[in-house]
Amino acid sequence: MKVNVDAGLKDGLASLGIIAIDAQGSVLFASSQIRFHCSDPEVAELMALTEELRLEIQWIDLPVVLETDCLSICKALNSNEDNRSKLALQLK
Repeated sequence: MKVNVDAGLKDGLASLGIIAIDAQGSVLFASSQIRFHCSDPEVAELMALTEELRLEIQWIDLPVVLETDCLSICKALNSNEDNRSKLALQLK
């Protein structure tokens, strides 16, 4: 199963999008949300990722491939080194 997460940011509002697709290309679930008082694109993307993990725990009992277009979060999640970025506490 593949889960895509994405976020957009405009005027302090973050729009979060999540979609889960099985091996046959069927949509298993999709979610969208608006979050207020967000001014950082990385934080918005991390919010989408956090929401995806919450939904995954509730609904999915399969191995998951997670996709995001936020390179800094991909690198942080795939790294074994200590993260000292502004997102470090949220990534743990």
